[in-house]
Amino acid sequence: MSRYSLPSAPLLLLVTDRTRYGDRTLEDIFVPALAGGVNMIELREADMTARDLLGEAERLRKLALGGVPLVVYDRVDVAIAGQADGVHLAADSLPISAAKLAGRGVLVGKSVSSLAEAVAAEQAGANYLVVEPVFFSHYAQGRSPIGPTVVRRIKSRVHLPLLAGGGITAGNAHQVIAAGADGVSVTTEIVDAEDPRAAARSLVDAMRGAWSTRPLLREAMIG
Repeated sequence: MSRYSLPSAPLLLLVTDRTRYGDRTLEDIFVPALAGGVNMIELREADMTARDLLGEAERLRKLALGGVPLVVYDRVDVAIAGQADGVHLAADSLPISAAKLAGRGVLVGKSVSSLAEAVAAEQAGANYLVVEPVFFSHYAQGRSPIGPTVVRRIKSRVHLPLLAGGGITAGNAHQVIAAGADGVSVTTEIVDAEDPRAAARSLVDAMRGAWSTRPLLREAMIG
């Protein structure tokens, strides 16, 4: 069982990408984004050395206070050394069971793109899932968008917090919430914005505005 927990939904996970910061610092983006409603951070810098990645984790740890979880992409060792709350695994990462054993109680998230992968991740002990890519994203590395329908299918079978990622904007976030997602995972929509706080707030507002359309809530209201 994890020693850590996720914040209350809707979840807004902001994923780092220092190649998009320009002349801004990490703090220039993440401080206002957190003020705007980001309630979860993922450190994802695959080309960094372990030492440099640890330095970034320590910087983010100082920002991610007050119940904002910090997770590190792929690197359980850096997550532990940086006192992060969790690790996020991709398809070619460590098995979930190994990450949980090595992580000593940290949260373990998993990226999935199908119902079968989601069910397997839940059975293996994942704490949350990111379904991606839902829409077109240059981060998808050639993978085709799977669409909100897959989010709906997964939500009907899996009982874990579910975030939708890949091309998520304030203009389409309502679609994945309506499909059953508990939140979204973004980079570009906030990192590229002139005003990260306003961009984060727009995403939160879009999710909250669509909250009553979630499948389980509709069933409860009908029943």
